[in-house]
Amino acid sequence: MLTIVKFHRRQSPSGAQPGHPVITSTLGKKGLIDIHWKPSEGEAAPADQEFWYVQILRETRLGENRGCFILQPVSKIDVGNLRKLLPGFYREEWAGPEKSTLIIHPTEDGVPWLLPLDLKKAIFKNRGYSAIVVKLGGEYWGFGEPGRAP
Repeated sequence: MLTIVKFHRRQSPSGAQPGHPVITSTLGKKGLIDIHWKPSEGEAAPADQEFWYVQILRETRLGENRGCFILQPVSKIDVGNLRKLLPGFYREEWAGPEKSTLIIHPTEDGVPWLLPLDLKKAIFKNRGYSAIVVKLGGEYWGFGEPGRAP
């Protein structure tokens, strides 16, 4: 599934596994770049405070608050091109075990939509999802089919 995330510098404790120097929390859980991903020739890897389209490859601890998303960067997005997604301009589906992941489907395709942080926090607080993903293309990475959110 294609979505947008904001990367920030990864703070690795001593003895941590090597990997890419950035991480994201945009989806509710941590998101890590797949250890096998390498940028194409002439292309840069994601850096601190950059927004990127990413492909969600998989989720560890599917449906739980712990775990992380494994991501594959697709392309960088200029922050000036991002658009805030507000209620009434999307529909919701749940996915995963215990209906734990909220998938947001914007009503307008082809726009780099991002859910505002205050709205995302309110959804987490009031509904208890383990992750929120704004779907911009592709298929669900987990098992089972998504269903309509209540």
